[in-house]
Amino acid sequence: MEPSTGPRTVICGVDESREAAEAARVAHRLAASLGLRLLLVHAVRDLMVPRPPPIGVNYPPGMLDELRAASLAAGERLLGDVVASLPPGDHGRHVAIGTPASVLLDLARDQEAAYLVLGSRGLGGMARMVLGSVSRAVLAAARCPVVIVPPGWTVDD
Repeated sequence: MEPSTGPRTVICGVDESREAAEAARVAHRLAASLGLRLLLVHAVRDLMVPRPPPIGVNYPPGMLDELRAASLAAGERLLGDVVASLPPGDHGRHVAIGTPASVLLDLARDQEAAYLVLGSRGLGGMARMVLGSVSRAVLAAARCPVVIVPPGWTVDD
């Protein structure tokens, strides 16, 4: 019997919210039950700094690079904390600069993900009562099944 060449990864978007932490637990259980690798992903938005700077404003040399590096390091720490909260398993981590939806969709395409898992905070107006903007953008464009973990939902281990 030849090894499977199908999708081998469950990708889970993680931010600082409780909903994302619960989504990571759901993603872990899904990946473990299917024998897939879990890849936890955190997107860091790029700095919104005018380039070139406005007249009379001088950025110290290397300032933008230092701020990006600090943001990426904070993302790595966040993912490390999430991994530490999960049961043992095949957990990868990926931090990238970009919008959450674009980072998740690009990675899911590149990795040929089996599933994308996201938490939903249910924030916003009536149109976004159930799904947030990231969840809606991912659902609209993903090429794989998407699991949205609703607010307040927990997985029992």
